[in-house]
Amino acid sequence: METNLARYSVRGFGLAIDDFGTDFASMAQLGRVAFTEIKIDRSFIRNMHQTREARTIVESTIDIARRLGIVAVAEVVETGADWLALRKAGCPMVQGNYVSRPLPRQKFIEFCETRK
Repeated sequence: METNLARYSVRGFGLAIDDFGTDFASMAQLGRVAFTEIKIDRSFIRNMHQTREARTIVESTIDIARRLGIVAVAEVVETGADWLALRKAGCPMVQGNYVSRPLPRQKFIEFCETRK
């Protein structure tokens, strides 16, 4: 698998490690594959307001990404409180219904153009 991923990376494709911090997506993978993004799993985002542990995991993942020169992406951001907490933690990118529901191609282009 890592050899195939390296081929994509060499050809200019960005690679994201999804659900970072869960069983499959581990720190060991960060050193073996040239990822361009770390996607922080929704379970940590959802719980970062209730537990110090989840908040620490989110903040640490953002710091790891920054130190490795890759982008941290918070998955499934559903509320303004999530977005504000992530912004405070320095998360550079979020995805989820708080920002926008999934859109058809043309609507997505219009959405992006209105937010330049």
